[in-house]
Amino acid sequence: MQNLFGLIATPPGPALWMHRERSNPIIFAFLAAVLAALSIFHARFQLEASALEAGVLRTFHSVAVGEIGQGDRRVVLRPVSNDPRIRALTEYLSKRYLVSAPAMENLVLAAHDAGKSMGLDPLLIIAVMAVESRFNPLAESVAGAKGLMQVIPKYHWDKFPVAEDYAVLEPRNNIVAGAKVIREYLHRTGNLVAALQMYAGAPADPDNGYASKVLAEQQRLQQVVRQVRI
Repeated sequence: MQNLFGLIATPPGPALWMHRERSNPIIFAFLAAVLAALSIFHARFQLEASALEAGVLRTFHSVAVGEIGQGDRRVVLRPVSNDPRIRALTEYLSKRYLVSAPAMENLVLAAHDAGKSMGLDPLLIIAVMAVESRFNPLAESVAGAKGLMQVIPKYHWDKFPVAEDYAVLEPRNNIVAGAKVIREYLHRTGNLVAALQMYAGAPADPDNGYASKVLAEQQRLQQVVRQVRI
C-alpha cells in the first residue's frame, strides 16, 4: 500500500505504539481536567446570572404589583387606576408590546409621576421607554446602556439614589434617571429634537432618526388619550 507521495507505507514500529499507549492516559486526564474546570465555570456563571436576574425580577415584581414596605410587613397591592386615560394607555401598550397589564400600568403611572415632578410630558417618557427597551427592565446594550430607559450608569450615577447596579435596573429608578437625563439635555439645547438626539448619542445625525421615532410614538400615545371620553 502506497501513501500520497508514492512511497510504501510502513506500519508504525513497536516503539511508537508504546509511546502512544503511555501518552493516552495523560491526554485523557488533561482533557478530563479541562472539561471539569469548564463545567465548574459554567455552573458558577449560571448561578450568578440566575441570582442577579432573580433579584431584578423580584424588584420588578414589586413595582409591577405595587408592593409597599411597611416596617417588617409588606403589603402587596394590584393598583387599578380610576383614570380612563391611564387604563386606555395601559391596554394599548400592553397589547402592542406584549407586556402584562398590571406591570404596564405601574410603568405608565411611574412615567406620569416622573413627568409631573420634572415638568416633562409623561407620554414622552413612555415613548422613550418604548423605543429604547420595548419595556424590558433587564435590557442592556453593547454600549452599557441599561434598563427601561437605557441609561448608561457611568455617565449618570448622580441620577440614581445609590451608585449600584441593582439600583440602575430597578424600574422606577431607571425611569426617573432617564427623565432627568432628558430634562438636562433639554435645558442644554433648548430644543426637544436636539435633546432626544443627544439622549441617543447621535447629535450629529442630520436625519434626526431617533427623535423621529420617539416623537412618532408619542403622537400615537396622544391619539390613544384623545380617543378617551372622560
